[in-house]
Amino acid sequence: MNTVAGSKRTTLLLLAALSLVAAALLGYHPYAEDGGIYASALALRLNPSLFPAFRAFAVAHTGKSLFIPVVAEVVQRSSLSQEVVLLGLYLLSIAATVAAAYRMACVLLPERRQQICSTLLFALAMGMPVGGTSLYIADPYLTSRSFSTPLILLGLTALLRRKHGSAAVCGAISFAVHPLMTLWALLPAAFLLLWQRSARRMRDFVLLALAVVGVMVAIQIVAPVDSAAVRAASLSRGYWFPSQWQSYEWIGLVAPVLMLLAIAGLSGKSTIMSSAAQAMAAAMAASMLTVTVGALLLIHTSDTAFLLARLQPLRLLHLVSIVFVLMMGGWLAASDGRAWRRGVLCLFALGAVGGMLFLQRETYPHSAHWENPWGRSGNGYEEAALWLRQNAPVDALIAVDAHYTTMHGEDAQMVRAIAQRSTIPDAAKDGGIASVMPELADAWWTGSQAQEGLAVLPDAQRLQRLRSYGATWILLPTDSDTAFACPYRNGDAKVCRLP
Repeated sequence: MNTVAGSKRTTLLLLAALSLVAAALLGYHPYAEDGGIYASALALRLNPSLFPAFRAFAVAHTGKSLFIPVVAEVVQRSSLSQEVVLLGLYLLSIAATVAAAYRMACVLLPERRQQICSTLLFALAMGMPVGGTSLYIADPYLTSRSFSTPLILLGLTALLRRKHGSAAVCGAISFAVHPLMTLWALLPAAFLLLWQRSARRMRDFVLLALAVVGVMVAIQIVAPVDSAAVRAASLSRGYWFPSQWQSYEWIGLVAPVLMLLAIAGLSGKSTIMSSAAQAMAAAMAASMLTVTVGALLLIHTSDTAFLLARLQPLRLLHLVSIVFVLMMGGWLAASDGRAWRRGVLCLFALGAVGGMLFLQRETYPHSAHWENPWGRSGNGYEEAALWLRQNAPVDALIAVDAHYTTMHGEDAQMVRAIAQRSTIPDAAKDGGIASVMPELADAWWTGSQAQEGLAVLPDAQRLQRLRSYGATWILLPTDSDTAFACPYRNGDAKVCRLP
């Protein structure tokens, strides 16, 4: 009994250490990219007086899940600030994801060493971008994916162990948290069930794949023709369209699928992978091949309707990449007498550490690696937006250049989320919102066009563009020419009052 308890304690300590390592490599940027979308929605849920203008962009697609209501309830019941709760849940999500990955590794891999090394490599690679999806394996901020990912992993692990009730519970909770990610995770789950129960696997795999592609065809046929604004929002998401992918994105798809196919073809006598790994590999490879064929046939930039593209079937690559990393780590750590594998594992681990740190600094070069609630971010645009939160009235409307998130020193920080004030829709992040919520496309298009080139336009044109919106403040790069009164400025940005 003491030995069992000691083993469990050792495992918990190991997972805690790996979680801390993963968090250290990932960093934390609560208002960057999609994190800003969720932070805005949470702020509005806690304070309904916020964002009186363009409120739908603050709510965005977060209204389709229970994630924001649950987090808001945690904030209210804990009496802690939004910032502290976001940080705490972010750390919890990392620990949950590492633990779920370890639990899957224990089913996929027969040796203790394989299980540990597999989870270690996964923890080191959590910040890896997944080509063709605009996603990371784990985000450096809190979103609903932060919890849907471990729930999906736990659900698939339960299926591997033939605990169908537990799998269904995990799937139901995950769907309530993030419907889209869970929807595509159902496909490998279906292939996995066929592998376990079918006497004619190949035939049934082909039939299921044909059925899924048939549903995709039906969706594309019945989809209504999109407006010009919806088309513009959709086309701004280049990763939706395989024809727009870069060569490295195709490598990121082909390499995992080839490895999974190789594992799926192993005989049941393999000592490197378990029979569960063979089943999982077959299910993942079949799922990815199915959606890739469907996407290649049906999703094109020349389409008149983008309903199927909005469902983003290639997001399945996120889950495939996770399984690929776990199996790669387990294969390299196998004790089969091939020492070169362990050398490659060490190189991969060192490469992951260096690569993830380099990626974080390249992505957020002007922000603190860890933006905690008690310290300064170091980002001039974020500091300017915080000044607006403290000094601008709740009904203020802020104008910013349509492409401000890509400007020098900005680091994709979302002004709406940081300032907690209404902003006119921008081209990048609000374009992403409009791409999945077509009803917002017209407002996004006109708003982003009105702010096109705002950083370099003369004041007269700025006022002409913004007059109809009633904007009261404008956030500009600090070197922009203007005669407007600017009560706040720093090395990167300045806040000016519009007359």
